[in-house]
Amino acid sequence: MRKIIPDTANKLFEEVENVITPLARVVKLGIATDEERSRLEIWEICSVMVNGVDTPQTARKRRL
Repeated sequence: MRKIIPDTANKLFEEVENVITPLARVVKLGIATDEERSRLEIWEICSVMVNGVDTPQTARKRRL
């Protein structure tokens, strides 16, 4: 994956989590629509992808 600066990765992750939280809540409560369940799945995939982005800090940790 391409390297991006840590602040950008952290901001992206925060934004993704801000979308996931309310969607996950309605799914957990059993009141989600099919569209909300689909959106949650897509956003969770985005979350995993953002977490997998290499930053200079994560690359350094892997070398240690």
